[in-house]
Amino acid sequence: MGLELFGKKLGGLASAAAKKAGEQMQITKLGIDKAGLEKELEEVYSALGRFCYQKISEQGEIPEGMAAYFENINRLKEQMNELEEQIEEHRRERDSSPEESAAQEGTQEDVLAVEPDVKTETAAAEDIKEEPKTEE
Repeated sequence: MGLELFGKKLGGLASAAAKKAGEQMQITKLGIDKAGLEKELEEVYSALGRFCYQKISEQGEIPEGMAAYFENINRLKEQMNELEEQIEEHRRERDSSPEESAAQEGTQEDVLAVEPDVKTETAAAEDIKEEPKTEE
């Protein structure tokens, strides 16, 4: 009789645990679905904002309260254009041949010219040794 009661309680606990796991799985699934809808809503807001920006820009009259948004958009577009110019400059630099790069910075000989026998004052001073004095 004791084992039978224990088995029923254990079966009830397992059933409750399975039900809770199922509920948690459903909560997770619904959360993922909700996040997908939130992303889709943000995309619609973004498209609407772009549409309104374009139409208002075409009209030339910015409604009161929207000027700061337009200033921010224009500032960001300007920064993006500046970065794009820098990117293009670096691409041209990367894609140019070594000869073209040397020509832009000076001649290749100028870039490679090194005087191998030049020493620093300290190194030159170390090379000078006093000759030992001999007594006559």
